[in-house]
Amino acid sequence: LVVPNRAENNLWSGDISAKILIMNYEENALESMSEIMRMWGHVVADFQDGAEALTYIEEEGFIPDLLISDIQLEDGTGIDFVDEILTKLNKNIPAIFMTGNGEGANIDHIKTRGFSVLQKPVQPAKLRSTVSYLVRELN
Repeated sequence: LVVPNRAENNLWSGDISAKILIMNYEENALESMSEIMRMWGHVVADFQDGAEALTYIEEEGFIPDLLISDIQLEDGTGIDFVDEILTKLNKNIPAIFMTGNGEGANIDHIKTRGFSVLQKPVQPAKLRSTVSYLVRELN
């Protein structure tokens, strides 16, 4: 886990730097996504499982502006951990879920709740536009 003191300044015109919490059990995917988010000017906290993310939030007081999670994590579902984070922080935080399987009740449940779903492999341009849109909606 690396959380830089300040984000690099590679934002698009009109974009806003955000604190983003990423959960993904696939180490290489997690590292790649975290690095690209930092390159785009965001502050990132990244975890392979939801329990580590919850502990970090509790111990460090990290309050993310955006959550990005794989639907399935090593220690449960991203949906459950996002719910726990939102409850713990008592805050409405947008979330993006990533999946390799675009069908099923989980996807419908996520979309019904107003969260975004991106299909793997996630194209960087689609990820960036979704993140930018959600962060701008906060402000």
